[in-house]
Amino acid sequence: YFESEEGYQLRLKLESKIQEDARIKSMEISEQGYNESFLDSLPLIRTETEDFKPLGCSNRIYKKSSKKISLIMNFHNELLSLLLRSIYTTINSIHPDNFHEYILIDDGSDLDKYPDLKLVRSLVETFRVPGMFLRFEENRGLVYSRRFGCQQATGDVVLVLDSHVEVKSGFLEPLLHEIEINDKALVSPIFDFWDTVEMKTWSYDGTPLGFDYYLQWHLLTRPKSDRPLEAPSIMGGAFLASRIFLKNVDYFGNGMIGWGAENIELSLKFWYCGGRVLMVPCSRVLHVSAKRSPISMGDRVKAASIYHNYHLVTQTYFTKEQDRELKKVSHYDVISSDQHYQTITNNTKKILRALGCRIDFRSLRQRVMPEIESYDGDTLLAHMAMTTEGCLTVASYGRPEYHELALEPCTSEKPIMFTIRLLRDQTLKWSNTCLDWGFKPLQFVGCHGMGGNQAVHHDNQKKVTNCYRNVI
Repeated sequence: YFESEEGYQLRLKLESKIQEDARIKSMEISEQGYNESFLDSLPLIRTETEDFKPLGCSNRIYKKSSKKISLIMNFHNELLSLLLRSIYTTINSIHPDNFHEYILIDDGSDLDKYPDLKLVRSLVETFRVPGMFLRFEENRGLVYSRRFGCQQATGDVVLVLDSHVEVKSGFLEPLLHEIEINDKALVSPIFDFWDTVEMKTWSYDGTPLGFDYYLQWHLLTRPKSDRPLEAPSIMGGAFLASRIFLKNVDYFGNGMIGWGAENIELSLKFWYCGGRVLMVPCSRVLHVSAKRSPISMGDRVKAASIYHNYHLVTQTYFTKEQDRELKKVSHYDVISSDQHYQTITNNTKKILRALGCRIDFRSLRQRVMPEIESYDGDTLLAHMAMTTEGCLTVASYGRPEYHELALEPCTSEKPIMFTIRLLRDQTLKWSNTCLDWGFKPLQFVGCHGMGGNQAVHHDNQKKVTNCYRNVI
């Protein structure tokens, strides 16, 4: 319904060229982190794809919603076929009566390096539905561009999506249903992750995203169901929310740089201000996972974005009673003397107070993620795990139950660091798991509390040892 005849012919011609070029491309991972030749060989709108929804979803009927949807999608140096598949399948899945506008943002893509991305504007401008194509000449970061897009929206609800996804008809109705029930709900589909290099998929059904005082992620275990699950936080790559409520809480990510922690901040705003955060199993999004980030970040963003963003969240959304615990976290006071960021946190608190929001993480933790321990008094040291030789990371290799300790170069392709904690019981913890020296390579596994392979010694030179293994 959204394609003009001119646009339809342009799309077919471009699709044919992309598929033809795919035949001569290498099967190696592209610079953007995907199996490019495989993705390019697929139709932009596929009719036959695997359905990951629970069986109970198949017979569910949703009352037609009257909500008008603003679609927000930003991209940077994205693979053209993947970006177009994201745009076309998403708009195609929205009923014409619900579609209000698209807002597509090119966040400073390098058009000299990726010249085919110049075709996107001319293609979407042939659409028969309202929308706008915006471009930043410099990369402003995922958080900034998404926030900017939401500020331009005029629909009843905003649908924010990554630019490397694929959706099917019927994914939106379960989300709209929850907004109709409660316009203060922040709702998210379930991601079905697709590794196009190893050709496998996996999802996090029944495992909503939780987090602790250190903003360390925890995948919580819940019974698998076809019913919406309360989640402490959305994952960030896809959500639907009331535009008015989003505007009232001042959107998300004000003052943040790059990407990271904006999903936790937005979720806390909804919880603290009388809303709910839900994962909806009957709504699915196929998320194409990259082996490395297609997002190029400058040195400042690469080195400091997670610290800045974590700082803003901890300063704004945790109460003074929790300061003693948070002082142990290295990112808490990284930029506390920066007047610009103090102004942002103070303004956000003022907005939330005016709305009658109640900032109380302890109560929220006890209500929606009681299995997350408080850590009060048991942490001797907590820091973002960087060494002079690189960044300590946790590699899962696509298996949610597998956590291998790895030391890798601190590059823009591997910017993720994690918080490692040395506890009084002589264990090193990441999330709710303990480092076990009995594995090679070292792995984080369930804590057994009996010492042995999980016991550590910490000396004054900040070396951590175990009697069975060498120093790390």
